[in-house]
Order: sequence, then C-alpha cells, then structure tokens
Amino acid sequence: GGEVEYLCAGPRERIAYHPKAVKAAIVTSGGLCPGMNNLIREIYTMLRTYGCDEVYGVRFGFRGFYKNDFPPIRLTDDFVDQVHHKGGSVLGASRHVTDTLATADAIERGGFTHIYFIGSDLAQVIASKLLVEIRRRKLKVALCGIPKTVDNDLAIVDKSFGGETAVENAIKAVKSARVEAKSAINGVGLVKVPGKRCGHVAVNTALGSQEVDFVLIPEARVELDGSQGLLQAVKDRLKQKGYCVIVVSEGAAMDAMPAVAKGAEVAGKGKKGKRAFPDVGEFLKRRITEHFTAAGGQINVKYIDPCSMIRTHPPVAKDNLDISHLAQSAVHAAFAGYSGVGIGNVNLHNVMIPLLDMVSSPKVKVDTEGHVWEEVLDLTGQPDFINVSRSS
Repeated sequence: GGEVEYLCAGPRERIAYHPKAVKAAIVTSGGLCPGMNNLIREIYTMLRTYGCDEVYGVRFGFRGFYKNDFPPIRLTDDFVDQVHHKGGSVLGASRHVTDTLATADAIERGGFTHIYFIGSDLAQVIASKLLVEIRRRKLKVALCGIPKTVDNDLAIVDKSFGGETAVENAIKAVKSARVEAKSAINGVGLVKVPGKRCGHVAVNTALGSQEVDFVLIPEARVELDGSQGLLQAVKDRLKQKGYCVIVVSEGAAMDAMPAVAKGAEVAGKGKKGKRAFPDVGEFLKRRITEHFTAAGGQINVKYIDPCSMIRTHPPVAKDNLDISHLAQSAVHAAFAGYSGVGIGNVNLHNVMIPLLDMVSSPKVKVDTEGHVWEEVLDLTGQPDFINVSRSS
C-alpha cells in the first residue's frame, strides 16, 4: 500500500553487452495500435547506433520464433526506412496463445541476446512466462517490452503510446457524424470508438471535440427506457436543437442488450477464451430507430464505426515523439543488462517497470465519481444514467 519507486530509464555509463555480440529480435503482439511500425524503426535505429549488426523482426507475434511458416526476417536500413509512414505492423501481430518452451528453445537455438516486445496485456503475460523460462535456463538474454493499448487503460503508466492518435481520429469521425446529423431531419450521429472495458477514448473524444451530446462508456451503466433513460434524453435533445451526436465505447451498454444480460456472450467466446462483444452501435441504432418509429416519429440515425481506422492509422506528431523516447529507453535498458521490464512514462519520466508489476496491476478505468466524468456530464448536459433506476 506504500509508495513504489521505479528506476529511470536511459543510457548508462557501462553496458553489459558488446554491441557486436548482440543478436536482437523485435516482436509485435496483440491487436494493432498507432505507432507500432514507428517503434520497430526506432528500436532498430537505436540498436544500430549502439553498433549492433544483427537485428531481426519476428513475424506474427511470439509464435514467429518457432513457426516455420514465417521465420524471423533480418531487418535492414532499407526495410525500416519508410515504415513509420504506415499503420499496422510490418511484422504482423497476433493474439494467439504461445508455447513458452518452444519460444525459449527457438531463442536459445537462434542465439538471440536481446528480445524487444511491443504488446498488450496478453503479450506481457506471455513475456513474463518466457522470462521465467529464460532465467531457469540461465540464458544471457535481455527481455524488454513496451506495453501498448489503443484503449489507454494501462496500469501504472501515465498513458499509452497511440492514445493521442486514437482521439484525433475519433474526433474526425465525430465531426463527420455531426455534419450527417445536422443535414437530416431528426438526425442522430452515432459514433463507436475503441474501449471494450474502459471509456478513456470516448471521454477524451467528447472533451476534445466539444460537439458530443451523449457519451456512453463501460464504467457507467446505461438505461435506455424510462423518463430518465437514453431514448427519452435523445428525444428531448432532438426537440431542443433538431439533431444530436452520441459517442459510445465498444463495451458500453452491454447490460442493456437482452442477450448479453443473460450471459449469452459466454457462448460467443473464441478459442482464446476472450469475451465476445456484440456491436453496440448496431444495437443502439436499431433501438433508437424502433423507439421513434413506434411513436410515429421520424428519425435518421447515421452510424459510423471508425475503430479499425483508428487502430491502423500512423501516429500523430506527439505520439511519435513519445514513441522515440520509449524505444530508445528500451534499448538503453537492455544494453545496461536489465531484463523483465516494461518501459513506460510515469510522472513524466520514462521508467523501467517490472513485468510482474504490469501483469498483476488492474486496468485503469474512468472514475464515474471523478472530476473528468463530471466535466463530460457538464459538457454534454446528459443525465447521469449510472444513477437511473430500472424502475423509472
């Protein structure tokens, strides 16, 4: 329960590896996020600055170490030259469960001494298991990660890289939705943004655009019906100004969907055992349309889903600056002999965070009793649906 201090990242006076003896591998794992290619390029560039000659890109996640279908590829100056202008990952990414022993075997067999991974919470779990095996074998391998998520809900760190880009592109979608809504009779612009378990992107999009009437996030229960529900609020807003804009996180309003409320989402789990999220945007579009049509009113709901565009967009300048510092810090950490750490920004400083701390810490959610959510409610003028009773 006390304060925790982390070592600042950065170059050290002495290094633990001779650059010419280093054989490095870069892995991208999990879903896509703005800035992954930039990180690949910056890690490669910093390794070359140290004098390292052998840098490999591992394809489609940690499985790329041992899957013969897509062996690691040797990275070159020409290969990384323009990748920062592209979205996604030039190495490919994967959420598949990884065989830890097979991965460790391939690392040992291939003679890799530095492993840099870019990934989400699943990648951190995989890496933490791999770290145990590397230490058990007493391999002289530095394992350093840069955690990422477009949802910006990482524990411990101030923010995730790519978050600025996500909000910038979500705001573009909101502006389009507003134009669509204003151009129609009783127009409703409905925009779905990333955020399966937290509403940071939705909240920042609303505050950043200043053009949103309703914000729905996973942390706040959403009531649709009743005098204080969303449908009535939409009706009142349309009567007031003729149109409205709704921003909804991917994982919001799940308890308002009959099938989900009954636990049917469990049956929708894939092989990885992850919860399947129905399309809340399509659901809300249907419910709003049905509600107004049943009352004999006219309604025009324009639904925009920019989630893939947001995840695959190259980073904006601010994210790119952060990415450069994170990548450099990761390489400095590995060369100094640190292993089993993730690089993140804490209190405006890049620090080295033990993987165990990152894996064991809960996701950071929007505090619905905090000042930021209050700002959203003040800005939008929406009812606080979390406090609405189902009996209303």
